[in-house]
Amino acid sequence: MMLTAPLLTFPKPLIDDFPAMVLANTVLGNDVYLLSLKLTQGLHQQQAFGCLAGQFFMLEIAPADETSSHCLSFDFRRPFSPLLFDASTQQLQIYYKVVGEGTRRMSYLAAGSTVQIMAPLGNAIGEGVNPAKTLLVGGGVGVAPLVYWASQQKAMGLPVPLLVWGSRFGPDLQALLPQLTDIFTEHQLFLASDDGIVGEKGTVIDLIKHHQSMWAETVETIVVCGPTPMMKACVAYFAQAFPTARVLVSLENHMPCGTGACFGCVVENANPTGLPLRVCYEGPVFEASQLVWEAKPSCHH
Repeated sequence: MMLTAPLLTFPKPLIDDFPAMVLANTVLGNDVYLLSLKLTQGLHQQQAFGCLAGQFFMLEIAPADETSSHCLSFDFRRPFSPLLFDASTQQLQIYYKVVGEGTRRMSYLAAGSTVQIMAPLGNAIGEGVNPAKTLLVGGGVGVAPLVYWASQQKAMGLPVPLLVWGSRFGPDLQALLPQLTDIFTEHQLFLASDDGIVGEKGTVIDLIKHHQSMWAETVETIVVCGPTPMMKACVAYFAQAFPTARVLVSLENHMPCGTGACFGCVVENANPTGLPLRVCYEGPVFEASQLVWEAKPSCHH
């Protein structure tokens, strides 16, 4: 009998604001951090925080102050997917990289300080995905929703999928291994780094090529999350290497509102008669075939 995740038939929780206290904010590598939070009940519905794998939340921190080198306010929340979440303790881990002013200020959050989270947002890695026949492919901090999905499968007593994770810097991979080895065995976890310090030297595609013959007949679904150029290359490669596999992508676009209201995160729909797709509302998880991956040629000469 094929094992699959159960159908998500329970009512979707209402979007709410959740206060959270910082438990720890640990630097793991090259501007990469692990933020641990303890959440309390929602401000409006008094519900417990919940977020399915693939869904995301919008994190709000205090306005710019002495921690910032600029005298500018910081109005937009930032989207993140859980790395791990324990519903029984309401403790949440965020794996993030400093790439701008917002995440730089996040890196200064100290234990005992407070933040606010709006959740749950977006869609999840849904029904019909058999973890025993799934390959997860992560790039950099994009590994977060994949790790969370695998942890949910394990918690339900289902098989743990394969994970291929790549990063530019090997030490960034090494620092997160304690969390990963609690979920994946050595036969389920495959690492690649550009510098070759940890795992195989090269990209995730280079690594997958080494195992393609072993995985080709068993992999039915591939879920990819990471930088857009990496996902674009993966989608093109999988079309050739795993032509019968279902390919899902979890996008990491910037999201000003997170609720579908501002249309600031749209991507091009592969259906020529379809409207642009909002990553925060129709996504962030899409069938790869729903999206346009190649830029259209310019009409200017």
